[in-house]
Amino acid sequence: MATSSPLYRNLCPSKEEIRLLELHPSDALASDITASLSVVSLRDNPSYVALSYTWGGYSIPIRTISLSGHTKTVTDNLRAALYALRDKTETRLIWIDALCIDQEDNTEKDHQIKLMRKIYRKCASCWIWLGGATSIAGIEAAVQLLENWARDEHLNANVNFDSTLIKTVTELTTRAWFSRIWTVQE
Repeated sequence: MATSSPLYRNLCPSKEEIRLLELHPSDALASDITASLSVVSLRDNPSYVALSYTWGGYSIPIRTISLSGHTKTVTDNLRAALYALRDKTETRLIWIDALCIDQEDNTEKDHQIKLMRKIYRKCASCWIWLGGATSIAGIEAAVQLLENWARDEHLNANVNFDSTLIKTVTELTTRAWFSRIWTVQE
């Protein structure tokens, strides 16, 4: 169901306006992704999460979602993230650069890029999408190990470094997200 209204309306830079993606809920895993855009001012302290992920290269398969009545193309990686983040019953407000910034408007992109530090600083939380799991085996132990290291609890932990754990930690930490320069800001 396409609409003739423009997908992106102009933002007011002096009000520090941004767009948020309203990710509509679904309890059917395979149902199409539907979402809409809303405009908010950062000055009003909106409650939202920000998504940090990798766009991917030009050879990445392109998929579609329904965004405010328009068919919008997204990378396969972003679509997979949206499926993973979609709630069964609640609409989620998410800031995602690829969808919340009009990528065809260079003036808007320049202004929104200058706001990105504030966008990430004001979000309720920042979710990181590393990509789909290649194997579930060892993932919980790997995440627990990384959390312990972040809190220096690994010094006292009795950790069994079996081959599955080592392989999983290596697979996680060599994902493309860890090599992006933008992750420092995000």
